[in-house]
Amino acid sequence: ARSMLERALTLKNVDPPTRANALLMHSAFRTKPEDRLKDLDEAVQLDPGNPQPLRLRAATKLGLDKPADAVADFDAALQLEPDHAATHEARGLALAAQKKWDEAKQSLSKAAALVPRSPAAVLQRGRVNLLAGDAKAALADAEAALKITPDMPEALLLRSQARQLTGDKRGALADVDLLLERFPKAPMALRARIAYLIDDDRAKDALRDLERLQALEPT
Repeated sequence: ARSMLERALTLKNVDPPTRANALLMHSAFRTKPEDRLKDLDEAVQLDPGNPQPLRLRAATKLGLDKPADAVADFDAALQLEPDHAATHEARGLALAAQKKWDEAKQSLSKAAALVPRSPAAVLQRGRVNLLAGDAKAALADAEAALKITPDMPEALLLRSQARQLTGDKRGALADVDLLLERFPKAPMALRARIAYLIDDDRAKDALRDLERLQALEPT
């Protein structure tokens, strides 16, 4: 597939949108982000009315720890397609990477409103609220995500973390216990329970979980 794409990119007199599409596909084969950006930069120039090259370039920039540049590309993509929920969600994460909590939550709220049956943006907003130190808002978002998708593992973990920060230690432990009943080899859940048990002066119980975690991740 890669060789066919490279051959296509050598052809002359190809219309710009077709070449841009080939560059988009070719960028997926690039192992270095810098090389991927070269393909995407050209694709953006060739097909400026297409938001997809902008989205992919933004995601690449975010991976290179350039969140401000990523937001600029997400904004340009939203100018072309204002109601694209995934772009609003990704933009929110790029803003959160800059600790622009309020702007990030606004973007994630927009994404959630556009796709009300999906818990993804609500869950991300909850994580942002947790990072911003608003445990009550994070708890509300976790509950909202669980209403959409009951027993969602990521939402249970978020609710557990939020409950711990609001002082509901029993509820926090109950959530992580439930999660580990269903997914006994979930490292994040084990780490959370270890922290709760140590905080509750239950060192022996924490040691059991640490041994389980070491078995799961021996290196």
